[in-house]
Amino acid sequence: MSTLDILRQAIDKRKSIEYEYNKEGKISKRIGNPYAIYIYDAKTTGERNMKVDIVQTEGESDTKDTKPFPSFRGFLNIEDILNVEIREDIPPLTPPFHEDYNPESDRYNNLIAKI
Repeated sequence: MSTLDILRQAIDKRKSIEYEYNKEGKISKRIGNPYAIYIYDAKTTGERNMKVDIVQTEGESDTKDTKPFPSFRGFLNIEDILNVEIREDIPPLTPPFHEDYNPESDRYNNLIAKI
C-alpha cells in the first residue's frame, strides 16, 4: 500500500499514524493525526506538490520547544513522509479539532482527502 493510500485510510478512519519524516536528509520518527491531503499550486513558481497537513502529537521535532505538542504541521511534502503505519492502539480523533486547522482554507482547493 502506498503512502498516499495509508494517509487516506487514516484520514477516513480519523486514526493516528506513526511515520518517519525526512527533513533535509535528517530522518526522525513521529506520531500524529493527518488532517488533509491536497495538491498545492505555488502560483509564483508554477510548482505543484502533493502536501499533507498533520498535527504532530509525539516524536522528534526541531521546533518542539517553540511549538509544543500537539502542533499543527502544514505543507509537508508527501514524499518526505516515509514508512507510514496506522496506529490502531490510539483512539480515533474526535472534535474539537486542532485550532490551527481551517477546513475551509484555500489551500484545500485541490483536495484529495480531509477530516
